[in-house]
Amino acid sequence: MGHRRVSGRKNVHAFIIRYGAYAALVEPSESLDELLARLAEVAQEAFLKERKRLNLTLLDEAKIQRFRHHRTEYLAELEARWEAAVAQAKSQVV
Repeated sequence: MGHRRVSGRKNVHAFIIRYGAYAALVEPSESLDELLARLAEVAQEAFLKERKRLNLTLLDEAKIQRFRHHRTEYLAELEARWEAAVAQAKSQVV
């Protein structure tokens, strides 16, 4: 059996496909002050925009995980949400 990587997966390919855009590279020889100076160069707006994209990616991954491992509960919740939305739409039309 293979050894698990830090990511918790044996194969990092899927991990890189999902989260590679958000991987942070740290040079071991870089001092903490140099790292902080480099991170300070990132604009606040750019950081917040990318953080929002990461949160959306994580939300999608959570939905996929729930669908794969708790399909019945996930679909029941989805049907209930659709029924509530349809009922609300009908009440607004009347």
